[in-house]
Amino acid sequence: MTSEWPIRSDRRSDAPRSACAENAPAVSENRLHDAAFDLTMPAGHRLSDRVRAAASTMLEAVTYDIERDLRLSLLPRLPEKAELQASLSASSVAIALPLLFDAGLLRHPPLIALVVRRAEAFFLAQRIAATSEGRRNALIDDDDPAIAAAAMELLLAESRALDRFNEPALLFDDLPAEVVHWLVWQVSAALRHYLSAEQGMAGGAADAMITEAAGALLAAHDEERGLSAVAAKLAARLGAAGRIDGALLGPLLEGGEVSAFVAALANGGGISGEEAWDIVAEPVHGRLALLLRAAGVTRDEAGELLLHLREDPDAIAAEIDAFDLLDEADVRRAMPSANQSREYRSALARLDFHRASTAS
Repeated sequence: MTSEWPIRSDRRSDAPRSACAENAPAVSENRLHDAAFDLTMPAGHRLSDRVRAAASTMLEAVTYDIERDLRLSLLPRLPEKAELQASLSASSVAIALPLLFDAGLLRHPPLIALVVRRAEAFFLAQRIAATSEGRRNALIDDDDPAIAAAAMELLLAESRALDRFNEPALLFDDLPAEVVHWLVWQVSAALRHYLSAEQGMAGGAADAMITEAAGALLAAHDEERGLSAVAAKLAARLGAAGRIDGALLGPLLEGGEVSAFVAALANGGGISGEEAWDIVAEPVHGRLALLLRAAGVTRDEAGELLLHLREDPDAIAAEIDAFDLLDEADVRRAMPSANQSREYRSALARLDFHRASTAS
């Protein structure tokens, strides 16, 4: 699903605006709290303006996509009330979205992480494409039919992940199941509030209609069509064929195939795509070198990859130094075993990140 229009403050409904005005002191305190958090964040961890803008747009758009679909599903279930029918069918005015933003209910860490990763990956691909002559989508002509088919499926998923302005988009099916359930019910709650508090509908009637509409929407969710899942499928086929190494990863990255590159790197290192992206994106000394070694990359290949992944020459040199110090025993000890949960590995990574940040 993609939004038909960008969501701007002048298109938000009047009810949330008036509620916001009545609670101006609280809103100001929240705004100052957010500003203080942003200003005191170390410069290396702060999002760029481009990433922040793209992530914000995706967050609004995917939330409105869900709102729009729920509203369309509610229309035939509503009582014959012209004003209510007109308000829910007016696609130019968001109802749930401003309520959720004003209440701070979209600050869901897995959802925020998802839009930030998607924005960062998009701009990394753009930066590489501007400086590289690598061929995109080379795997669609692969001799292995299964790999060629998976590469074509990824190409189609990547085309869906761009909006009509060729900017990054996050679709309903891109959301993991736990995130889509959370977000659908947040939007449902905001619509219920609107129907009951603003339109005077009985709470029980509103609950029944919204629950039915939300259930139908959730049943239509297909995570396997999402970009990350399709990229992981391609990586799994490459891994099964024993083809994940520097000779594969280099051309993928040089061609701007960031989704395929990260998925293949994750498969080679035995971790999730989300964990692999965080290692690629966060300049924590030694973690990327370790992942490259785990994926079977040679020193020279690592150097070529790092030229695309890191813009700071000192950071590149530090990763090469770390690569040189690692041996096979280090990799076996540091990389996760099959019985380690993702939550456990995430906790270890956060602790390592905190220690590295406070030590610098």
